[in-house]
Amino acid sequence: MEIEFDKIPFFSTLSKEEQKTIRPLLKIEKISKNKIIFQKNDSGNKMYFIINGEIKIYDVKMGLTKRIVQSFKVNKNEDEVNILKTGDFFGEMALVSNEPRMFFAKAHTDVLLYSIDRNDLKSLIDTNSDAERIIAETLVNRILENN
Repeated sequence: MEIEFDKIPFFSTLSKEEQKTIRPLLKIEKISKNKIIFQKNDSGNKMYFIINGEIKIYDVKMGLTKRIVQSFKVNKNEDEVNILKTGDFFGEMALVSNEPRMFFAKAHTDVLLYSIDRNDLKSLIDTNSDAERIIAETLVNRILENN
C-alpha cells in the first residue's frame, strides 16, 4: 500500500526528502472495531496516525479491573475523552513524556493506521522542527482540554 501523506496533516510539514526518509519507518496497522489498541498505564512504544476510521480515547470509571473492562461490549463504564478521526494522531504523550499511557485507546470503527516507534519518532523530531512543534502544540491543547 502506498503511503498517502496528504491524508495526514502532520506529514504536510515534511519535505519530499523527509517523506522519503520516514516512509520505511511507518507500519500500516488494520484494527477491527472495538479492539483496544492500548490500555491506561501501558508503556508507550508507538505513536499512531489515523489513515481512515475513528479512535475513541477514554478512561474507565473507578472500580473496574482490566479483565472487566475487556469483557464489556457496551460503553456504559467508559468516560469518553475524545473521538479522533482521519488525519489525527495519538499516542504521542507517552512517547514524549516517558510516562505510562494516560488513557485507553480503542477502535471506534474499523481503522487503518500508520504507526511509528519511539526511536524512529525521536529521529524525525531531531531533524524536523515543524514536526516537533506540531507534537508540542497538540500536547498542550490536549492537556488544556483535559484539565
